[in-house]
Amino acid sequence: MEPWEQTAGQSLNPALFSDVLELE
Repeated sequence: MEPWEQTAGQSLNPALFSDVLELE
C-alpha cells in the first residue's frame, strides 16, 4: 500500500478504506 493510496482512500471513504485494510 502506497502512502498516496492511503491518503486517497481516506479522503474518498474512510469507512470503506478501513474495511479494505482489514481484508488485506
